[in-house]
Amino acid sequence: MALDANSYCAITDLERRISDLLVGAVFTTTTRPTLAQAEQMIDDTAAEINASLESSGYVAKIVVGDDAFAFATAKTANSAGAAVKVMNTFPSEAWDPEAPEPTRNRISGFASELKKFLDRVEAGKLKSTRTTKVTANFIVGSARDRETGDLKNPLFDRNMDGYPGRLSLTDSSQ
Repeated sequence: MALDANSYCAITDLERRISDLLVGAVFTTTTRPTLAQAEQMIDDTAAEINASLESSGYVAKIVVGDDAFAFATAKTANSAGAAVKVMNTFPSEAWDPEAPEPTRNRISGFASELKKFLDRVEAGKLKSTRTTKVTANFIVGSARDRETGDLKNPLFDRNMDGYPGRLSLTDSSQ
C-alpha cells in the first residue's frame, strides 16, 4: 500500500517521531503495526484533517505551493495524529505495571498537536486558501421579474444619493 495523495506527511515523518519504539527505527512488513497499517493510519488522520478543513470553508488538501506555512502545520498535525494511532496499538501490558506508563505523556502530546491544529481550523484562524463552495450558490435578489421575465431596474445605483444642488467630487463638469 502507498500513501493517499491527500495525506500531508510521509512515513519517514512518522518514523522520526516514534523511531525509539520501532525495531530498526522503521516500519516494515514484519513490524507491529506493519508498514501498510502505519500508512493507513496516516491516511486516516489526513482524512480527518481534510474533513475539518472542508467543513470550515477551507480548500482541502492544502497545497504546499499555495500555502506553505499552513501545509507545514498540517504535515505536523498529520504525523502527530498518526503517531497517536500507532502508539495506541501497543499493548499496555508491555510496560512495567508498577511504573507510570512513559508513552501516555507522549500520546497526549501528539494528540494535543493534532487537536490544536483542528481547533485553529474550526475557529477560522488558519491562514490558508478559502473555498467558495459555501457561498457559490447564494443568490441575492433577482435581475428579472418573476412574472414577466423582464429585466428589473436595480434598487440601488451610483446616483441614488443624488439630489439637486449636490456637488460631486469626481464630476468635473460642475
